[in-house]
Amino acid sequence: MSARSTSKRGFSPHLAAILCSSIVNDALLLPSYEDAGDCTYICKYCGAFFWFEERVLYLSRPDFPAYTRCCKSGSVVLPYPLPPPELLLALYDFRPFIKNIRAYNSMFSMTSFGGRVSGQVCHWIGAFDVVDEKGPKFLQLYIVDTEHELDNRLSAFRTACLDLTIVQSLMDIFTLHNEYVRTFKCAKDIAAERELPEYAVRLFNDVPNRLYDPPAPGSLGCIVVGEDAVGGTYDIVVYSKSGPPRRVSKLHPSYMPLQYPVLFPYGEDGWSPRLKLLNDVGSKARNLTINMYYSYHIHARNAVYSLVLNSCRLFQQYLVDAYACIGLSRLEFYEQNQDHLRSAHVSGIYDAISRGDTETRGIGKRVILPPSFVGGPRYM
Repeated sequence: MSARSTSKRGFSPHLAAILCSSIVNDALLLPSYEDAGDCTYICKYCGAFFWFEERVLYLSRPDFPAYTRCCKSGSVVLPYPLPPPELLLALYDFRPFIKNIRAYNSMFSMTSFGGRVSGQVCHWIGAFDVVDEKGPKFLQLYIVDTEHELDNRLSAFRTACLDLTIVQSLMDIFTLHNEYVRTFKCAKDIAAERELPEYAVRLFNDVPNRLYDPPAPGSLGCIVVGEDAVGGTYDIVVYSKSGPPRRVSKLHPSYMPLQYPVLFPYGEDGWSPRLKLLNDVGSKARNLTINMYYSYHIHARNAVYSLVLNSCRLFQQYLVDAYACIGLSRLEFYEQNQDHLRSAHVSGIYDAISRGDTETRGIGKRVILPPSFVGGPRYM
């Protein structure tokens, strides 16, 4: 029985049992490419689908096109998406859920999505305890007044189009499968049992590699008390009482999983600076860039089901977020490598011309963007 053949009046309370008890066949597990036109050419390294016109000309033959945008000819090797929980997979085949998927994801997101006046996109994470009269929100909804979690979520996100049963189903999915949710709930229980007045949860930045399995219990973070709640470089420390929200570093592997639990139901790692290219070994191993990472993940592959690629409007939001991460990473690189870009010489000329002065003594330093930066003043 297909989810799309159910009643259009709403999400039936018995739909979860019906969908999970039905046979999950190949048509449901594998994406359909019947409407993809000529997008039937496959990368020989990672199995990504391409159109023939996307081939790399100098590497291709008429009967054997070659592609590099997905995995850089096998240099980028990352684990395929894990098979999602059956109930979440059924929801992805249920039209009312897909239509409002951004709202459902926002309801269960553990970080807030925001931006600055300059256009920079940021993720923020707050403390465990509620500090204002507006009630719990984001991460706090998982651990504050859990006996009324459903009512708290509905009151914090007042949208009539959201279905009560879908919200309850997502609560069950994340409580059972998401390791971040389990870590936060476990920390709350331990603090209550030991009567700790203040505590924190430190999410590790350097997590052991997991190729084919979901995160193991206790591998993502730990509860800390007192002076130990400082954290290492780029670690995320969530305090029980800490005032305003803190910004989450884009260098942390949990940057995306905390914001998109509907796309990463197990709490799978995102990009981190420790990722390397496969073909490089030892001290000469090059880093796997953010651009390479997201280019790899947004390609559809043969016999691989991806929640990200099938999330419709939420996929578009995810792409905007990923693009902002790539742009910010490039800006930081240019700022830290101005000597290689000869910024002293270029900034001197810039300052002299801007004020009509031929004397360049006492000119300050500017951060110069190279012509390769898309949208910069020298790009056009």
